[in-house]
Amino acid sequence: MKINKVVLKNIGPHEDLQVELQSGMIGVLGANGAGKSTFINATYAALTNDFSRFGGTKADVIKNDCGKARSFITLQGEHRGQSFELTRHLRPNKNELVIEGNGKTRVFTKANEVNEAVESELNVNKLVIDKYVFVNQWDMFSFLSQTASERAKTFQYLCGTSEASKIHKACLDYSNRRTGEMLVDNSADLEASIEECTTRMADLKKECLDAKSQMIGEAEIEEFRALLARKDVADAALEQVVKYDELIETTGNDIARHLQQSAEFTIMAATCEQELQQIEDDDLYQAVKQWDSNQIRDILSNLEDVRLDRHAALESLSILDVKFQDVQLVPDSDFASNRVQTTRRVELEYDQQQLHIRRHEQQQLELMLRQGHEQSCTQCGQMVTEEYLADKREEFKSDALAIATLSASVETRSDLYAAQSEYVATSKRLNDLLSSYKQREEDLLSTLPEGSGVAGEDQLEAASDRLDLHAQVSSALKLNQETLGKLETKAARAQGGLEKLMSSRDEHQVCVDDQPEFDDVISASDAIDKQALLSRTYVGSHGAWVEAKKSRSRTRKTLKKLKLRIVKDVKINSLTKTVLAAGDLFHWNSLPKTVSQANMEMMVDDINENLGLFDNPFYVEASSDLTFLAYFPGKPPVKASQLSGGQKVILAIAFRAALDRVFGHDVGMMFLDEPTAGLDADNVTYFHDALQQLASKVSGDRQLVVITHVQSLGGVFDQLVEIQKG
Repeated sequence: MKINKVVLKNIGPHEDLQVELQSGMIGVLGANGAGKSTFINATYAALTNDFSRFGGTKADVIKNDCGKARSFITLQGEHRGQSFELTRHLRPNKNELVIEGNGKTRVFTKANEVNEAVESELNVNKLVIDKYVFVNQWDMFSFLSQTASERAKTFQYLCGTSEASKIHKACLDYSNRRTGEMLVDNSADLEASIEECTTRMADLKKECLDAKSQMIGEAEIEEFRALLARKDVADAALEQVVKYDELIETTGNDIARHLQQSAEFTIMAATCEQELQQIEDDDLYQAVKQWDSNQIRDILSNLEDVRLDRHAALESLSILDVKFQDVQLVPDSDFASNRVQTTRRVELEYDQQQLHIRRHEQQQLELMLRQGHEQSCTQCGQMVTEEYLADKREEFKSDALAIATLSASVETRSDLYAAQSEYVATSKRLNDLLSSYKQREEDLLSTLPEGSGVAGEDQLEAASDRLDLHAQVSSALKLNQETLGKLETKAARAQGGLEKLMSSRDEHQVCVDDQPEFDDVISASDAIDKQALLSRTYVGSHGAWVEAKKSRSRTRKTLKKLKLRIVKDVKINSLTKTVLAAGDLFHWNSLPKTVSQANMEMMVDDINENLGLFDNPFYVEASSDLTFLAYFPGKPPVKASQLSGGQKVILAIAFRAALDRVFGHDVGMMFLDEPTAGLDADNVTYFHDALQQLASKVSGDRQLVVITHVQSLGGVFDQLVEIQKG
């Protein structure tokens, strides 16, 4: 994940804070009380919906003097090729997440939907975010106080094996359902294990006695340690001298490059000034310099649109004339006179009524003919004769022909009147449009600038282009002048840094000159190494003896219980064996542990490499339960949680940097709030050098944000953000 922008509206001391973040090393500087911690806590709250780091409720986070104005936190960023915008509103209380990518936009507004989408779509795990990504100044070494299960859970998530335990449990559950409780008679193996432990205990006890007899006195060892300490100081100073020589050379090259670039931008600025003068001396520019080029182009564009619309109306009118050609060919006497039209429409209505009446009569006649002569007349009551029906049949045929003729006449005249009405209305509308387009064209032409002697559309387009060119050259001149000033400032700053580097180099050279004799160093190193080896041998052998003793005791108890409850073997089918094998693979002691150990080895190597950047006497290792142990020369290891405050801070910084290097491709970012708290002046200097080393490790879109009030750290960051009170 990468965060591009953070917006705080009425949050804490900030009324309207907007911070854009780049990739790489980012420093956020400001005095105490300026709101730096508010910035990092707000970013954390937006991602997790947890405002506890502010030390109060949501209402306490809102700016005191903002009245009833809106209060919200917005994060803009990108993740796996998608852009997102996450907003947490404190007033009014609501949430919103918008994700864009893959050709679609998704919007989440419900609180639970937003929280689930942040976790699933943006890969935000609150445990990792809380303990490893956002590190407050009072929580730099919280990882040292975690329980073994908490450390294992977090590290499994970072290593991508967090689902292994679920798979292991599912396999065990299936196996238990299939086989029930099974006991295996391995008493012979247990008895052999007891004998092996007894033998090993004897060997280990002898190793302890041999190692203890060869160890020398502590006073002599301390003298050797003091001599090696002088050698380490001299070696470190020599390394720093070499580093300063490289920095001095680099800084000198930077100064030369800045000066060269300054000369180039001076020439570019002069060229822009000459070009501007040529444009301003042009008669056309003088005539139109008070105009707006965009306005001129809008007028020309609108004029072209009107002409296109008029052309379309003319085409529509032509099509209309073709479509209603038959209507236009009707003699004028039929449509010229309103009186004639009215008369003919009355006639049409009369014929329509007659057609309706005659059709009704025809239906009655048809009904009578179908019933036949066995019926009585509806008028007189007499029976209808066959002769009467024959007459009515002839009448029916004659009326049917007349009705068909009348119907065709009515339909034809109705269609003719409808087409004529449509033609007249459409023709009038199109003529009105042509008149309006003509008027719009005249109106647009009347708005063209006057008084300059420029006429015609071609000249206006040329004038607009000339105005645009003048604006572009003016902007380029301003940019070159600004860049020239920045380069001069960088050159001056680099010159000051060069002087400081040369002074620091001279100080380290004094330590290099105080280096002890080579032979004395070799002898002291050999003695200490031998003493450390003997000490480790004694401690390791004694510990192994204790573990062997405990193992023998446990095995004896197991053997005693086993002999009381031996049962026959049951057959396990092939599927159950396969499931058990899969369960063993995903057990913590198998695949997950292998993956975790591999990553932990990389972590430990990187931590010790980072510790070497500070003036400290210890290195660390990690045990099987992810407990960090610190090793001091000639002393037994101690838990990292037992280190002094300053040593814990140094270890925490080294740990966070190693975590970012090993797992930064998944997390993508890290926020450190006042990491120098608890460090003395010398270690602050070493931390400055450590950040310079870290800068080369932070690559791609990864972000390392450091919140600090130490101004001397500003020079190591790729981006510097200053937050001030108010």
